[in-house]
Amino acid sequence: MTSSIDATKPQTGTALTSSVRNNFSAAKDEINALQRMATDKVLTTGTSIAYVATFANAPTLTEGLRITVEASVTNTSTTPTLDVNSTGAKTIVQEDGTPIEVGNIVLGGYYDLVYDATGTVWVLMNPTTVLDSELSAIASVTSAANKVPYFTGSGTASVLDYIDDDSMATASSTALSSAESIKAYIDAQVAAAVPDSDSIASSWVTFDGTGTTGTNMTIYDSFNVANVYKVGTGHYRVTFTGTLASTYAVLTDCSFNGTATLYQSSVGTIQTTYYEFVTGSGSLVDVDYGIGVTFGG
Repeated sequence: MTSSIDATKPQTGTALTSSVRNNFSAAKDEINALQRMATDKVLTTGTSIAYVATFANAPTLTEGLRITVEASVTNTSTTPTLDVNSTGAKTIVQEDGTPIEVGNIVLGGYYDLVYDATGTVWVLMNPTTVLDSELSAIASVTSAANKVPYFTGSGTASVLDYIDDDSMATASSTALSSAESIKAYIDAQVAAAVPDSDSIASSWVTFDGTGTTGTNMTIYDSFNVANVYKVGTGHYRVTFTGTLASTYAVLTDCSFNGTATLYQSSVGTIQTTYYEFVTGSGSLVDVDYGIGVTFGG
């Protein structure tokens, strides 16, 4: 603000009482204004939608006038007003001129306001931050070690117990297991569910046995089988993709033709890398469908 004190008064040797009084009056007004901005504050009266502030040194509403008030009540409207020393109720707004939020002014809070003469409004410079219901709900729970906050509904929250329980023995609707314990539990369950290797097939194959002798047969489907080689009529060698641990595997096989004629199959040789079997009843015959399954080994 610009000082109203006339530094040329009084003139030397011609001091007039009026010029001295004028300067003292201007100095008083400016000191009062400075005190209002620096140290003076008043407790408001009025209501939560219409505040009243009365200063001992009444201010004049001018652009940039700054005052400090202590709120006597929390605002319940987005357009509350403030009447300073009966200068008229003026709307309180945010710095950008938009309405304030309910709760921006709270009981007992100290607030700086600047007068906007153009908009004839009071600008609230330091509004209290208003939390929405979700943030307020989270803020209301008590934090502690191994606790996880969560929403129990719209605007309500509680905490879960964060536990490390590999056995999942804790049957609780308000507990949350760690990723490590969940993995450990699943791994244990999977390991328990997997049968012993000796109780599942170590290889199996279905193939067309009518191909040319000395060539590999057409495989329909298989597991751990690299190829099926035709040694001779009704004589086949099945080579494993991998290697069996021993030659004590149990082999079961069968064969039949498209006419559903079932032929007797006999095991010839079992090795760790292959086995052979023959098909036929009396004399060996080629088959449309040959099937071989090994267990263990």
